[in-house]
Amino acid sequence: MNAPHFPADEIPALLGNVVRERASSPKDAAIAGGIANGVASLVTQGVALVKGHDGQLHNLSSATKVKAATGSGKSFHYAPLTAAIEEAILACQKKFPEHAVQLFNDATVPAMGKPLSENPVAGWFTDEAGFALQSMKPGHHQLVVSYLDSRLIQRNRVVESGKANRPFLTILHLLQDTVDDEIAQRHGKVSQGCGFDARTRLVVVPSEWVGQEDITSMVDSDSSSQQQNAARIGELLNVATANMESGMQNLPVHECSLEAKRELLSIQRGCQSSQQDPLYAICSDFLAKFPTHVIKLAASWHVFENRTGEISREYVERAEQVIEYHLNCWLYERTRHQRERREVVDARLLYQFVMQTVGRRTIPYRELRSLAINVGLGSSVRRDNALSVLCEYGYAAIDGRGVIKFLPDTRWLDRVLTQQTPRLYR
Repeated sequence: MNAPHFPADEIPALLGNVVRERASSPKDAAIAGGIANGVASLVTQGVALVKGHDGQLHNLSSATKVKAATGSGKSFHYAPLTAAIEEAILACQKKFPEHAVQLFNDATVPAMGKPLSENPVAGWFTDEAGFALQSMKPGHHQLVVSYLDSRLIQRNRVVESGKANRPFLTILHLLQDTVDDEIAQRHGKVSQGCGFDARTRLVVVPSEWVGQEDITSMVDSDSSSQQQNAARIGELLNVATANMESGMQNLPVHECSLEAKRELLSIQRGCQSSQQDPLYAICSDFLAKFPTHVIKLAASWHVFENRTGEISREYVERAEQVIEYHLNCWLYERTRHQRERREVVDARLLYQFVMQTVGRRTIPYRELRSLAINVGLGSSVRRDNALSVLCEYGYAAIDGRGVIKFLPDTRWLDRVLTQQTPRLYR
C-alpha cells in the first residue's frame, strides 16, 4: 500500500483556493490541506454547532496530526497559514480584554485545564509537537479526549462552587516521522485505546516525497485568496470571542439538508460494512468515528465560507473524500508497522530461502538452525520468531520429532507486504 494523496480539490471555495495555491506537489498538498482544515476548525468551533443526521449535537473542533519527513516543508506551510490567527487574537484582545481565544504551543495537558475553564475556545497548535507528545502521561490522553468532546470542565471544584465551562479545543500537531514512531512505541496502545487516535485526522508525508515540489512555483502571500482568508479568520475569531464574552450561550446550530442526511446514513452503513472486513480491523476505531468526522468537517467549511441555509450534500460528499484520505493514512501507518515487523520480514526471507534454494520442504529443526545463518538469522530468537510466524499462519508445521514441513504458498506474505489502498464499502 502506497501513501495516499491528499484530495486538495475537494476543499471548497476560498479555503480550497488557499490550499491549491500551495499544492505544487503531493507533499505540499497534504501538509497545506491538513493545516488549513485544522485552522478552519479552530476559528469556527466557537461560532456554531452542528446537528448530525442522528440528531446528536457536535462541536466543530478537530484534532489533526501531520507526520512528515525531515525537509518536507512543514514550517514553510505552517507559519503563513497560521499567522492570521495570532494577528486576529491580538486584535480581539483590544475589543474584549476579559476574554481571548487561546493558542497553546508548549503547554502541558494538565496546565490547559484552568485556562480552558476561563476562556474555553482554544487551539493546541505547534509545528514541533514531538516534545509535547513525548511528555504526555497515559492519563493525559483521556483528558485530551474529554476536551475534544467538550466535556464539562469545572475549576477548583473542591475549593469553590466553581466556574464551569465546556471546552472547544482544536489540535494541530506537526512532527517528524521518526519522532512520531518513537512516541507510537511508547504511547500507541494508550492513544488508540482511549479514543484519541480515532478522533485524530492523520496526514502522512513519506520521505520519498521530499524534493518533489515544483521549485518554479512560488506562493504569492499577497494573493487575493490569502488576503480574504486572513480577513475571514479575523471575522470568525471576533465572533468566537464575543460568544465567550456572553458565556457561549445560544450558539447557532446548523443542520444538514435531507439529501446530506441520506448521504451520511449511507456513509454510516458503509463504515459498518467495512468494519466487518479483516483488512479494516486495525482501523475499526477510526471507522466508528468516520461519520462524525465528515459531519464536523462539512460544517466547519459551511461556517467558514459563510454559507446560509442547511449544509449541502455536496459539502458532505467532499468531506467524505477528505476523511477517507485520513482513514487511508491510518491504514498506511498501521499496515506499514505490520509489514515492517522484523519477524514478518525474517519469515519471508527464511521461507524463500528454503523453497528456492534448499530444494526440500521437509527439514529437521537441527539442520534449519544451520541453514538460517545463510539469510542472516544466526540469532536463535530471530530464527524462532520467524518460524513461529510461518507456523501461526499455517505455512509451516513442526511434528513431534522436530521436523519442519514447509507448504508451497506465499500469498499471505505477498498481501502483507504489497497491500493496495482499499476503498470503503458503499
